[in-house]
Amino acid sequence: TLFWNVSDFVYGKIKSDSLNFPLSDEPDEEIEKFTVIQDDYKQHEGGSLPLLWLLVLHQITAIITDSREEVRNGAVHTIIRIFDNHGDDFSPRAWQLCLQQIFMRVMAVDLTSYSAILPAEADSADFEPSMNDVKSKAETSKIIVQGICKLFSAHIETIAQAPRFDDITQNLLSALEAKLHLRLLDLNAEVYSSIAMIFSKHQTMELIGSDFLEQVWSIWASNSPTSDSRLPTQDNQAALLA
Repeated sequence: TLFWNVSDFVYGKIKSDSLNFPLSDEPDEEIEKFTVIQDDYKQHEGGSLPLLWLLVLHQITAIITDSREEVRNGAVHTIIRIFDNHGDDFSPRAWQLCLQQIFMRVMAVDLTSYSAILPAEADSADFEPSMNDVKSKAETSKIIVQGICKLFSAHIETIAQAPRFDDITQNLLSALEAKLHLRLLDLNAEVYSSIAMIFSKHQTMELIGSDFLEQVWSIWASNSPTSDSRLPTQDNQAALLA
């Protein structure tokens, strides 16, 4: 609630024409390192409200690894709701920055956090995963996957105009495939369903492109739903149907 209120307060003072974020004239430089936002904010006379708003969002992503499910889920819902409310105001470059440096960070942080509850298979003999912890973590991941894919699909007309749209789609699909490698079948079902949702809303290839289709096909062909040997047997029906 605190982050939501701060974000809403700061965003309410931002002029819509300032949402291109005063970082760099070059898109490549703009998304290389998120630390440039912090540096730019410190150097900007009087502070930059768009940059301050991005820093608030960046701080929320740090909560994704919290051990409490309600806290993790609350942080994810807050980020998704912020973009759901304000996404129509964003320029292509603003979407590019936020997808690459906020949402891909959320995906990466969430994936990395599984190392604490799902050890490498070589170490699995000395560590028995808690199914309750795994299920709880997977619920957060499902919210992340569904929320990001819904936002991507809803705003794809604008996002497709971003200078590095091909990189955005490739990074999104790579992040989704990394979730499949966890071999958590409920999560796998959500990943496949979310990809299918993007296709169902954009049945022509004009926006998403043939490379997107080819990468999706590669993901589907090489990631048949199978249970993780470190976990009790899971029902793979939902994942197969998705």
